[in-house]
Amino acid sequence: MSNAIPEAPYTVLNKLESNVEIREYPAQIWAIVKGRQQNEAFKILTDYIFGKNEQQTKIGMVVPFITFGSGEGREVALIMPNAYRLRTLPKPYRDDIKLESMAPKKMAVITFSGSVTPDTFDGNLRLLEEILKKHGTIWKGPPYLLQYNEPRTPPFMRRNEAAIQIDH
Repeated sequence: MSNAIPEAPYTVLNKLESNVEIREYPAQIWAIVKGRQQNEAFKILTDYIFGKNEQQTKIGMVVPFITFGSGEGREVALIMPNAYRLRTLPKPYRDDIKLESMAPKKMAVITFSGSVTPDTFDGNLRLLEEILKKHGTIWKGPPYLLQYNEPRTPPFMRRNEAAIQIDH
């Protein structure tokens, strides 16, 4: 997922300390695979956007790649390009790929680099939560891991984010 891959749009509403931003995301369509390991789910989703769908249509990739939940409840998603609507996306060959409309969201996001491990993600998520508490911000729902780079990117050059939805 290099610089040539388009990034999902968002508006920065506020910048806090420690690389924390409050962002507004518009409505999006996500292709989601549930209950799989991250690498397996990513392969299923990239096969779909690279043409393994009923119309054999290449869709195009948008970053970030999104992971949320854990264990059997883990969900992995790719954001579909803005040019598509739910009714115009190619139908997946696989039943385990779900296309879902996502409502606009306000998110608190902390950016970090390096390899993502449970410890690096959890540490950044805790820092994000501490900063939000300090600012009196209430959050809801599961945390999201946002990843922007392809696996071949050296860890020190990777852009990762821990994000949680906040109340408007």
